[in-house]
Amino acid sequence: MIAGIVAGGRPLSAQLAPVQPLRIGATSAFNEGTTSVTVSKPAGVEAGDLLVISFFLAANRVPTAPAGFAEVAALIGAHNTMYIWQKTTSAGEPANYTVSLSSSDNCAAVCVAYRGATAVSQVGVYAYSPPETALSMDQAAAGVLLAAFGTEGGRGFVSPAGMVSVGSARGSYGGIGLAELNPSPAGVTGNKTASWTGGSFSSGVQFCVS
Repeated sequence: MIAGIVAGGRPLSAQLAPVQPLRIGATSAFNEGTTSVTVSKPAGVEAGDLLVISFFLAANRVPTAPAGFAEVAALIGAHNTMYIWQKTTSAGEPANYTVSLSSSDNCAAVCVAYRGATAVSQVGVYAYSPPETALSMDQAAAGVLLAAFGTEGGRGFVSPAGMVSVGSARGSYGGIGLAELNPSPAGVTGNKTASWTGGSFSSGVQFCVS
């Protein structure tokens, strides 16, 4: 056997190469003046896939995560809040997921599903203020770079240059947009700036799925 070649002729490096996460789908939803928001399970999800919910609330309040989801980050701004939750799916997964609030408010969420990913591996620094910038981070390992942006009153989410929109949802007083770079190599990611039409009190954060 030639060094570096395994049975069947495949290089050992090819067998050991990590699998790049694949986005299966995404859903989004918003509610105004209510005590919850519900996002549907993305189509095509199978047991073992990773679900990530990015949630924006146009207030400083602690929401209740959907059943079975673990908190990845609680990101607090002067006038708003963003949460990131994750879970690995199992057989018999419900059709939707609900974020609950202690009192009525304006909120929005995006749920994205990945296959071949295990967790949100890194979360950057939460930036609060226009323009809609998610601050650069030093990505420790290759994977999928995501940037979530919240706004109070914005319309027409436009992803940062070089990134693809995963999903967005907004009402009159709160919205969220999620963008993706897949694959994303390890290293400094650079600031990512999105835009909303007519938005105010904007905020953003980068995070990595691997």
